[in-house]
Formats: sequence, structure tokens, C-alpha cells
Amino acid sequence: MTNISAKNPTSMIKYFQLTNMKEQIKISLNSQVSDRLFFLEFLKAISITAVVSYHAIFLPRSAFIASNGILEILFAPLRFCVPVFLTISFLLFERQISQSPTQPKLPLLQKRLIRLGIPTLFWFGIAALLKAINGNSFTEIVSAILTGEIFTGAYYLLIVFQLIPIFFLTRNWLNRQKNILITIAIQGLVLSLVYATICGLFGNQVLTFLIRMERPLIIYWFVYIALGIFFSKNLTWIENKSISLSQTNKILILCLTAAIMMIEYRVLTLVFKTPFVLLIMQHSPVFSAYQQCLFVLHPSQKKTCHHQ
Repeated sequence: MTNISAKNPTSMIKYFQLTNMKEQIKISLNSQVSDRLFFLEFLKAISITAVVSYHAIFLPRSAFIASNGILEILFAPLRFCVPVFLTISFLLFERQISQSPTQPKLPLLQKRLIRLGIPTLFWFGIAALLKAINGNSFTEIVSAILTGEIFTGAYYLLIVFQLIPIFFLTRNWLNRQKNILITIAIQGLVLSLVYATICGLFGNQVLTFLIRMERPLIIYWFVYIALGIFFSKNLTWIENKSISLSQTNKILILCLTAAIMMIEYRVLTLVFKTPFVLLIMQHSPVFSAYQQCLFVLHPSQKKTCHHQ
């Protein structure tokens, strides 16, 4: 303990101010560390690894074409990445807003869109410039931008740009569990209608429109706002559920869902016989179930759920 003379009140005041400042810094650092949930960081790492694994297949063109069907089936369990990224994004966003309920929401929305917009404009601009240099027409470049095909993964940025404003408009409504269930039901209905369209129920014009719009179309993605809010409100339940499951059971569930997804892909490709099925696979009921399993199957030791 530092010896502070009672005869020197100025020194005492400075000492206590310095001690208080150190405590505030310590509390602030601990808060920042604890806000980073370990199992979410782990899920993001798994998803990033899955994306890299799927896009890093180096095979001769002839060999790739010959084995494409088998590769697609084997890599079907890795198509959970975008739903997981979206759900985690809105989980953390909801968590941030809930921890600061008095903070104005509009500046937060603007900050998030600006932070996302700057790199998006940069990379879209670079990709568009390269396509123009390679001889692509203005129409082709615009089409590639709007469909998220300007470069690999560009569609994800377009999806997030659409979902963030919708999140702000609907989060109060989605804070009720009944409305989350309604949203999930609506998403299921939409996907059922898409399946029906692929089967030819609504004619070729609707299917042509869906194929032309590609993956950024909002009708495939809005459910992940609801899932993000739900998981944010039920983190304790997720943690308790994880603790109650043994590692063996977790591995078995993970293997089972992966096998189901491979079977589902094979069945869908046989039934629909169209490349468009790859898009639907990312949002099918089995994929949503697989995503929820990943959230439940984070490390079961309670002390590892936060960085220390």
C-alpha cells in the first residue's frame, strides 16, 4: 500500500484519482473482452474455414467437371456459412442495442451502413473496373453488380445492406416470441412457393425472374433477422442446452445433420434437375436446423464461453 501522508491532501486526492482511473480502465477492458463470446468467435472461425475449403478446390478442369457431382454432395454440409454469418451478425447487433437502450438508433444505423458501405464501394469499384478492362459491356457490369456476381461473395454484402434497415424497422416487433415464430412460418411458406415454382406450378416467367435475380433477393434471407434476435434473447438457454449435451452426443448430432444435408442435396438435384437448387439449398429447412445445431453445439464448459 502506498504511504500517503494525511498532511498532504493534494497528494491524497491525486492518489485516489489515479486509483479510480486504473479501476475504470480495468473494468472497461474486462467489459470489452467479455463482450466477445467465445462460441460465436469459434462459429465464425468454422464458417470462414468452410468457405475457404469450398472455394479452394484445385483440380484440373477436366477432373473437376468429371467429379463435380460427387464434390457438390461432399461439400453440401459446408453450405451453412452465410446463414450462420447473418444470424451471428444480427445476434451481436441486437445484443449491442439491448446493452445501450437509451442510445439513439438512427446514428447507429448510419454508422453501420457507412462502415459497410466504404469497403463495398471500393471492392465493387475495383471489380467493375477490371471487368471493363476485360471487355465487358456496361450492361453486363451493372447486371453483375445487382445480382452480386461481380466477384465471389459479393452477394453477401448486398444481402446485408437490405437486411440492416429491415432489422431496425422490425426489431421491436420481433422482440415478441410469437412474432419470431410468425416470421419463421412466413419464410417457410416463401421457400415452399419457390419449390413449387421450380416444379412448374407458377409458370416459367416466375422461375426466370428468380434465376435472374440470383442470391441477393431478400425473400430468401429475412428469417435470419428473427433468428439473430431470438438467439440474442436466449443465450442462457443455448449455454445450458450445450452444457447438458455430452461431447459424444454433439459429434453424433453434427454428423447426422451433415449426412442429412448430403442426402437432401442429392434428392433435390434428382427431383429439380436445375443449378438453381444450389441457391435453395442454403435456405432449406434442414440447413436452418443445421445452423441451430451449430449454435447449440458450442463448447460445453461454461468457463470457456467468454474470453478470460
